[in-house]
Amino acid sequence: MGLNIDFSISINGVGISEELKKRVISLKISDSAGIQSDSCFIELDDYDDSLPLPRSEAILVVSIGYKETGIRELGRYYTKEITLNGGRRTMQIYGHAVSKAMMSEKDKSRSKEKLDSVLSSMASEYGLDSVIDLEYHDEELSDAQIGESDISYLTRKAVDLGAVSKPTASKLLFANDMSGASVTGKKLQPVIINLSDITDYSCSLKDSENGYATESNVGTVYAEWQDKSSGVVHIVHAGTGEPERKLPQRFSNEKE
Repeated sequence: MGLNIDFSISINGVGISEELKKRVISLKISDSAGIQSDSCFIELDDYDDSLPLPRSEAILVVSIGYKETGIRELGRYYTKEITLNGGRRTMQIYGHAVSKAMMSEKDKSRSKEKLDSVLSSMASEYGLDSVIDLEYHDEELSDAQIGESDISYLTRKAVDLGAVSKPTASKLLFANDMSGASVTGKKLQPVIINLSDITDYSCSLKDSENGYATESNVGTVYAEWQDKSSGVVHIVHAGTGEPERKLPQRFSNEKE
C-alpha cells in the first residue's frame, strides 16, 4: 500500500487553506550542497486571476511528508521573485533562504572574538537558531568584517576552515562539510537509496588533465601569512607535486 504525499505552506505565519492547496501545480525544494543558498519554487493555478500577490520578502515556510507518517518542515524562504503567466494562468513564486537583511554590508572588528559567539549573535539578529560544529566552538577570530555582509563573512570563514555556513531550516549553520558527522560529533549513518525509491537521477564526472577530478588532482597549495609585529611575510604549503596553486588572500597568522 503506497503512501500519500502531503504538504503545507505558510506565508508570514499564516497557513494556506485547503482550497488554495488544490491550486498548487508543483512544489520544489532545493537543499543545495555546500555554501549555496537553499531555495523553493511554488507554481499555482490562477485560472480566475484571483490569487493575491505575496509581498517581497514574505516568509515562506514549507513542510513536506506523507499523510500516513506526518509532514516535516524543510525550511524558511524569503520571496524573491513572482512570475505571472497569462497564457497558462499560473503564478510562480521563487524563494531563497537568505533575506535582504542578511546581505547588508557591515564594518566590524572580529579580532579576539570566538566564532561560536559571533554566529550566535548573527543568528539572533535574524530570528534564527545558531548551530556550530563542536570543533569550531573555541575558534578565535583574528580579522575584520569590512564591507561584508554577515553571510559573506561567514562564507569566507567557512572556506578558510574547510567548513560550510549558511541559513537552513530556520537555523544558521556552521559545520565541517567533510567530517561525515553531525554538529554534535555523532557519526552519521549512511542512507541506502534504491533505484526503486526514485523516479530519476543524474551523475556527472568532470574530466581533467589527470582524469576524473578528485582531491588527488590538487598537488601543492601555497598560502601567505604576515606577522603583524615584524611585518615579515611567511609562506606555508600543503601537499606535494603538480599542479600547484596559490591562495589569493594573505592571512594574518599561520593557523588561518
